[in-house]
Amino acid sequence: VFSFDLASTGDVDADDRRVEQVIDALRVIRLVANIGDARSMVNHPASMTHLHLTADQLREAGISPRTIRLSIGLEDEADLIADLAQALA
Repeated sequence: VFSFDLASTGDVDADDRRVEQVIDALRVIRLVANIGDARSMVNHPASMTHLHLTADQLREAGISPRTIRLSIGLEDEADLIADLAQALA
């Protein structure tokens, strides 16, 4: 499991749309609320697993509105890299 933040545009609405676009564009890596499967999964902690936290608590936990968390499964690594690359493009 690892996470990364998309670069900020300085526009909160644009950043939110970008996170949604990247996650929606994934085809091999699937959006789920939980982490722990043999399949690769993605989630957006700020709107899913950590939704109950305040903005200060999210900051303290190192989670921004642009944080995307991946749990890598058993799929072919080339397929996962290609999926992530096309989603970020």
